[in-house]
Amino acid sequence: MSKLAFGAEIGIVRCEGPYLNSGYGIWVNELWIPWVRRVSVTLSGFPALLMFMAILCAVTVLVTEIIDHYDTRGNERTYYKVALIFQYLGIALFVIAFLSGLVSNAISWSR
Repeated sequence: MSKLAFGAEIGIVRCEGPYLNSGYGIWVNELWIPWVRRVSVTLSGFPALLMFMAILCAVTVLVTEIIDHYDTRGNERTYYKVALIFQYLGIALFVIAFLSGLVSNAISWSR
């Protein structure tokens, strides 16, 4: 059984917060994303699902970094490759979600 430090367990729980928040947004079909300062974006429908997958990719990158930090084996290159793949996939999903939301009018801006 792997022994993680208490700080690592807290770090993993803190990484899962955005995932749980966006999961609730998918459940109610209204994914709220804070943008800049007092502006927020609300996605619904298929763009919200794409954004949820982008957030899931970001959480995967964060958890991979935490696991890599506490793994004592010398396989940092593998963790780096996995994190890089999910990082690029997440960026692509984010851009596609935002553009498809603009095209389909599934984005509402609020101040």
